[in-house]
Order: sequence, then structure tokens, then C-alpha cells
Amino acid sequence: MKRLCVIGDPVGHSLSPLIHNAALEHLGLHKEYVFEKRKVSSEGLADFVRLVRQREFYGLAVTMPHKRTIIPLLDEISEEAKLAGAVNTVYWLGEKLVGHNTDGSGCIKALEAAKATVKGKIIVVVGAGGAAGAIAASLCMTGAKRLYILNRTLKKAKAIAEVVRKASDTEVFAMDLDLIEEALANANILINATFVGMKGSQKKTIVPMASIKRDMTVLDLVYDPAQTTLIKDAKRVGAIAVPGSEMLLQQGALQFKLFTGKDAPLDAMRAALRKKLEAAR
Repeated sequence: MKRLCVIGDPVGHSLSPLIHNAALEHLGLHKEYVFEKRKVSSEGLADFVRLVRQREFYGLAVTMPHKRTIIPLLDEISEEAKLAGAVNTVYWLGEKLVGHNTDGSGCIKALEAAKATVKGKIIVVVGAGGAAGAIAASLCMTGAKRLYILNRTLKKAKAIAEVVRKASDTEVFAMDLDLIEEALANANILINATFVGMKGSQKKTIVPMASIKRDMTVLDLVYDPAQTTLIKDAKRVGAIAVPGSEMLLQQGALQFKLFTGKDAPLDAMRAALRKKLEAAR
């Protein structure tokens, strides 16, 4: 049995095993592969990667806090991962252990599924973690006109902006989170790439409802709860609301292809995820 897994700390909340195992079963691959979750501490990451090198695992989905720290432990990383400065997927390519990032492409696909166009648009990304870096890079490479990266720690936002600015013609600005209303004044797309709004989070949203416009597309990477405060606010004003579950599915489908070489059955994955989230309400 080829073992795949998601690693992080914490990792108990992850629904990656749910969607990947649903895909494996749908394609009849569940006797060849199984997808697990493993809590791996920062101190234990190097030892865990050694297990992977012994072929104990054939692929990893990587979540916080390992998206950046795993990079030196790999043989090579993709151009997407280099631009993002983070890895969310590890897979074998021949004898090489390769790091890739599907967050950016997954975000683009989630927006496209909602009929949102990135090219020529003004976009605000809130957050400066590994996912935000990947998303910022993909947005710029897809032709965004202007990109604002907002974060409470401005230094982190500036670091992402500096990298992606060099890789495209997009106008890229790093701003303090306190300036979110100013950044959203003319924005077409808003993406929340923080954990704010997640189940158990003390703060429900960092986006003033008054700043959300009817002609805006709003994507929240948080998928639990299924309807975050940000998504509810977007719907209330008539904006296009894209829940985090769609982003989870799209980036997971890209991972699945790298792990198995097969196209992911999105409908089967979506059905399993919807059932789980509805049961959790």
C-alpha cells in the first residue's frame, strides 16, 4: 500500500484525507493508495522527511508550520514553489523528492469556477503566509493589473511583494492591514489568506462589510465553517462569494494528479466534502 499524507502542527482539522480518499475510492485506487494525516512538530520534520526518503510515504500535502522549513530538506522545488517561497506538496519524480505549490493554481481555478477573471483586475490579498505567497505569484503571472498584499506584519507583506513584482508586469503594493478600506476602494477581487474566521477563531472577520461591493468577487480560504462571516457578508451585499471549500478542492485535485498521475474526480471529492461540512453545522 502506497501511503500519502498531510503533515502539519496542528493537523487534526485537515480535510485533505477526506477528499483524497474519496477520489481514490471513486477511481478504484483505494487498494493501492491510502491518504492519512500526521501531526509532525517543527523539531520532528527532518526525521519525518527521512522516513519519506525510505519510501514510507509516496506523497505529502504540507500545511503550517512546514511550508517554508521543508524546502531545504528536498532535492528540488518547482518554479511555482520558488516564487511562492513555500511548498504545499511533496512528491517523487524518479529518484528526486520534489516540492511544489498548488495553492496559487488552485486559487486561480477556484476563481475561474466562479466565472471571475483575474487578468486586468485589481486584487487584494489579506495575509502573508505560504498560501498568500503562492496566490500572489499566480495572480501576477495570470495578468492581474494591480495587487495589494495586506498584513499586520508589514515586513512579511513586503517580502512577498518584492519577489512577485520581479516576476511580472503587475503593480504590486505591500500595505499594513489597517489600510484595508483604502486598498478595497477600487478592488475587483478580495482574497482572505489568513486563518481569521476559522472555527474556534476569536475574530470572525478582518474585512469591514461596508468595504465589500456588489461587483466584487470574494474568496475566503477558510473552509471550516463552510459559511464564514466574510462569505456571509459578501452574499448579503450581492457580491460573488467563493467559499474556501472550492479552493481546497481545486488545489487538492492538482496534488492528486502529482501523487497518482490520474485526473482527480472533482465531483466525487466535492460531494464528500459537502457531506462532511453539512454534518458539522
